[in-house]
Amino acid sequence: MPFAVILGEDEIRAGKIKIKELGLEEGHPEKNGVDVDVSNLVSELKTRIAAWETRTNEKKLLKSNGTVVAEKVNGVEEVGKGVEEVKL
Repeated sequence: MPFAVILGEDEIRAGKIKIKELGLEEGHPEKNGVDVDVSNLVSELKTRIAAWETRTNEKKLLKSNGTVVAEKVNGVEEVGKGVEEVKL
């Protein structure tokens, strides 16, 4: 799972915990993480992990003769002859 849970001095003072999804692109609104109430940590993590798993399962690589030729993300129905769909 690409998540970090951060509990530093600032978070303790605010009664929050920071959840950071690792690997987000520069400029992403949650690049530096999101602060959540301590009481909501478990439910927030469950929600974020489920969303991450859904996104991960939707992405597929298209391979031909063992070489990746394209990435498939939901919506592409025809793969083409000789191209094998591989689930990540």
